[in-house]
Amino acid sequence: MNTLRNILAAAGAAALMAGMATAANAQSTASANGTVAASIIQPIAITKNNDVSFGTVARPNTASTSTVVLDPELAASPVSISGGTAVIQAQGSRGQFTVTGDGGRTYGLTGTGAFDLTRAGGTETIEFTPEIVAAAGTLGTLSGTAFGAGTQVLYAGGEFDITNTTVPGAYTGTLSLTVTYN
Repeated sequence: MNTLRNILAAAGAAALMAGMATAANAQSTASANGTVAASIIQPIAITKNNDVSFGTVARPNTASTSTVVLDPELAASPVSISGGTAVIQAQGSRGQFTVTGDGGRTYGLTGTGAFDLTRAGGTETIEFTPEIVAAAGTLGTLSGTAFGAGTQVLYAGGEFDITNTTVPGAYTGTLSLTVTYN
């Protein structure tokens, strides 16, 4: 009898353990769903419409320094002289650039630091400090609404100093502007 009881007890224990194992394995996997989203915007670009031109300036005739200024906010007669005895011989014109991209977005503008203009056929330089302004709105914000076309017109000017010892000639340099979405 003991043997039968032991066999039945062992069989009951085995059945109980098998039931527990089945219960433990009942929730062996689970799943969930998530949304995948992407926003595609227009690329940002900048185009030069007009170069910056200071026109023709006669250097000072006495030992003095003149600052030649091209005001980018003025469409007519933007060049002026501050200090010294330099004289404007022919008016210049402000530069113009157009930024395009996704409407309403903001962007950063780099390339606005001072750089040298070098005399053609020589090594002489004058330091030019650019000034960039927006034609309308806040500099660095494209017109329009998100996912539509946006633009902003920029005007470029700046200034440089000349003295009575500045070597005459045509001085040029490159204003390189870069725009990047914020």
